[in-house]
Amino acid sequence: MIVDMRHPVLTDQRLSLRVSNVAAEAKDALVVELRDPCGAALPPFTPGAHIELHLSNGLIRHYSLCNDWRERDRYVIGIGLAAGSRGGSLHLHRTLRPGDTVAVTGPRNHFPLAEAAPRHDLFAGGIGITPILAMARWCAANRRDWHLWYLVRNRQRAAFLEELGGLPQTSLSTPMTRLAGCSTWPARSQGCRRTAISIVADRRR
Repeated sequence: MIVDMRHPVLTDQRLSLRVSNVAAEAKDALVVELRDPCGAALPPFTPGAHIELHLSNGLIRHYSLCNDWRERDRYVIGIGLAAGSRGGSLHLHRTLRPGDTVAVTGPRNHFPLAEAAPRHDLFAGGIGITPILAMARWCAANRRDWHLWYLVRNRQRAAFLEELGGLPQTSLSTPMTRLAGCSTWPARSQGCRRTAISIVADRRR
């Protein structure tokens, strides 16, 4: 179900949503789909928006929405397993199953896309791709000039890579560029190796 909702009013409404699907998207990354139990339309959102999940262990965690902003029948989030998790992502990875009910607040957007910009240069690392994916969907749907740089440890950790490469008028660079040294990263990351993936709007397609 897709509607044209270009400037929705975001909400702090508390919702009780059903987990309709949980799947492995990449190494240590889950993709979770949430729907209204009765099939009702969900509050609209804009690219960059997030929702709050109220977990059964009492914690509250924020997760960015990564599906198409025009969809009203579901919310889709990506959950990366954080190293040293204190019970948020680890709890969800271990316990969340299809059919579960989750308390959700939102959506809210503190990271909006500048829709009027003549060009969009997007940067993402790891599971931080989730809000950027929603922005890339918007750019592709509106035939905007855009370029995404996506930094991951390796291809196995590149969540949503197939979806990104499959967006309309989109070209995925191959082979991927290997980055060594990471001299501009914090000291603890010296000597790391990362993979940079370039995804760009292809006006020829």
